[in-house]
Amino acid sequence: MRKLLFALLAAFFVLALLSGCTALTSPSAEPVATEQLNSGCARRMVDAIRSGDYAPLAGHLAPRVAELITEENFKALRAELAKCGELEQTTFVTTLRLPIFRTEVWKLTYVRKAQDNSTIYHEKLLHITTGKLDGREKITGIAVQ
Repeated sequence: MRKLLFALLAAFFVLALLSGCTALTSPSAEPVATEQLNSGCARRMVDAIRSGDYAPLAGHLAPRVAELITEENFKALRAELAKCGELEQTTFVTTLRLPIFRTEVWKLTYVRKAQDNSTIYHEKLLHITTGKLDGREKITGIAVQ
């Protein structure tokens, strides 16, 4: 199941990067405050993973990504992540600015109890790639490590 999830997420990311039918614009070269970088579409994706509500996220997906990240696939992703435990915390890590895209990296911290009642922490990195499509920021890819 993990291999299937990884392959599915990798395919989402690659197809989103290669979709190319819409003109993309580069983010500003000027320095931007961190608070401004961890907002918008990427934040909606993190909020959707936390809440399980796909609807507010759907309008912020690039067309090719929306074809791949359907509500059903989104629920499957959340179910796979839930195997790590209960989502306790989401933490913004950094923004990687590329010529056309921007990738925000978030840490997802899951917690569960072991059989001996000790606490097990399982952390994942969520990479959310965004870009401007027709003047609006859209999610163009996601990957979970």
